[in-house]
Amino acid sequence: TDGAHLLALDLPSDDEARQLLVRRLGAQRVIAQPAAVDELIGRTARLPLALSIVAARAAARPTFPLQAIADDLAASRGGLTALATDDAATDVRTVLSWSYRLLSADAARLFRQISLHPAPDVSAAAAASLAGAPPHLIRPALDELARANLLAERSPNRFRCHDLLRAYGEELTRALDPPADLDAVRRRVLDHYLRVARDAARLVDPGWQPLDPPPLPTDASPSAFADHRAALAWFTMEQRVLLAAVDDAIAHGFDAHAGQLAQALTPLLGRLSQWPDLATVQTIAVAVARRRADPQAEALAHRDLALAHIQNRRFGAAHHHLRRAMARYDQAGDRPGQVSAHLHLAWLSDIEGDAGSALPHARQALALASHIGDRLGEAAALNALGWSHARLDEHARAIAYCERALALYEEAEDRLGAAHTWDSLGFAYHGLEKHPSAADCYRRALTLYSEVQDPCGRADTLVRLGDTHQALGDHDTSVGLWRQALAILDRVGHPQAAVLSERLAAYQ
Repeated sequence: TDGAHLLALDLPSDDEARQLLVRRLGAQRVIAQPAAVDELIGRTARLPLALSIVAARAAARPTFPLQAIADDLAASRGGLTALATDDAATDVRTVLSWSYRLLSADAARLFRQISLHPAPDVSAAAAASLAGAPPHLIRPALDELARANLLAERSPNRFRCHDLLRAYGEELTRALDPPADLDAVRRRVLDHYLRVARDAARLVDPGWQPLDPPPLPTDASPSAFADHRAALAWFTMEQRVLLAAVDDAIAHGFDAHAGQLAQALTPLLGRLSQWPDLATVQTIAVAVARRRADPQAEALAHRDLALAHIQNRRFGAAHHHLRRAMARYDQAGDRPGQVSAHLHLAWLSDIEGDAGSALPHARQALALASHIGDRLGEAAALNALGWSHARLDEHARAIAYCERALALYEEAEDRLGAAHTWDSLGFAYHGLEKHPSAADCYRRALTLYSEVQDPCGRADTLVRLGDTHQALGDHDTSVGLWRQALAILDRVGHPQAAVLSERLAAYQ
């Protein structure tokens, strides 16, 4: 009514937070201990009150290294005790309580529940799962929390709760809510992420199937994707949250959720070439499967851990985990798993430059897949046979196998499998010096790799298409294609980037 204008203040930037400490402590002390200053800024979530309390404590102890203050904060494990003061006007816990006490009952309960979310960022859909209510019913509570500055809506339907606020919310929920309620909240949100991650994994890799049935429909906010692009966009946004969810599941005794989430993350992390993260979650999955005495789950985790090691060029570790996977598949009598393990062993042998050793694994995979009627397994084995024969300069046999694989993939509408097979066909035609046919096959593969958003597959084919143009005497085109491939490999941090960079340097 008085014509006032709302002025929304964001958190200070890192530089502004550093300047606050400089004003309180002096430039010399701050400049001399940059790592400790960075840690203090991070552990206070850049909240000005928390920074001011930390600065006051450091100023009162001029001979103390700032790292000692940071260590005190670290020892509190994100809690508020290290920021307590005798003055209610400056005690962080007291100041936050002033905002909390003004909330409605629904918003207060949601604030406490959000403190149990695995990561600071939470979508409206995940918040609904925490609350066990439909999204439209919790939206007013989310808006109320945002108005109270207990949440920040960084983008539409996506909120962030700063670490100190989460610590305060967790203190409240432990004091006010029964332990069974806390477990129920954690289970609901893990169910949510597991269900949505599985939906995304199926779209990204149509052949992917979970070992276990989906969780019961306790999730109040199921999510659906229009296509694999939407699924990958969701995963790109939620990747850090999903990895945190795996850790959170382990920390709170939800081993089954941790293992099942790790399974669902494999096709998603693989498609985006996030191999270090894949290795991390599958190491967890191996340990979970052993604790649960589940040979099938252990076999799958060993296989997917081997995949990460192959991509990181750690071949000895990959062999170890594939042997363990095969032993567990044999123990469980899992024929589709045995097909997959043989295919991975064939691929590993080929990458190590031993196409002859790859052939027996590809043949065993084909025999097993044919016996159990696994059409996609057959297609993958046929393509593996074709590729291995092409590597052994048996190009006509390679083309025959690959054409059979392509027919099966196209029948199943598996575009990623078809992309791999068109690439194999291009390699075989290149070996026959039928370079226009090879280039045509490679371009078909590139189109499909773009459609399914497989960066590493696209990079491999760009390199081979460049080789074909080099054989045709088109030097400029080949260098341009190799540069495109290098840009992709650099972006995903692939070890082969260094090899390709050396090749390009030789052609400059």
